[in-house]
Amino acid sequence: VKELAETLKGVHSSGVVHRDLKLENVFTKLQDESTIRPVIGDFGVATDDAREMSQSCGTEKYMAPELIFVERYGLSYTKAVDVGVIAYELLKGYQRSNLEMHLLREGEFQWPANLSPEAKNLIMGMLDLDPRKRLTLDQVINHPWILEN
Repeated sequence: VKELAETLKGVHSSGVVHRDLKLENVFTKLQDESTIRPVIGDFGVATDDAREMSQSCGTEKYMAPELIFVERYGLSYTKAVDVGVIAYELLKGYQRSNLEMHLLREGEFQWPANLSPEAKNLIMGMLDLDPRKRLTLDQVINHPWILEN
């Protein structure tokens, strides 16, 4: 999760927003004998970070709620949502169903029994329904659960 957030932050620092980040668009690369790094692919609907958008695009189950329900949106608050959805799927061990997608949009989570409170806090922070309260990528990278693991 940390490496994916760092990779996405690097993409954003180049002035690019992916807009369709999902598990299927994250690949792995062997950096050296012991380090695997995420690589983000499929920039088909990427856009300039500074633009305000009026058309939603990408894969709905990975979108921030405001991208689906609001006419115009800025991109600054949406960046950690897709990482949060990917982290949720990785920690659960499978991709979300349509029912789970609906529950997440309502702020209801179905947690694996062995998930720590810190991991739950991280996921809830990335998927917060209020975009102003949502974790930034820097906050994700420096979250206590990330630093401990």
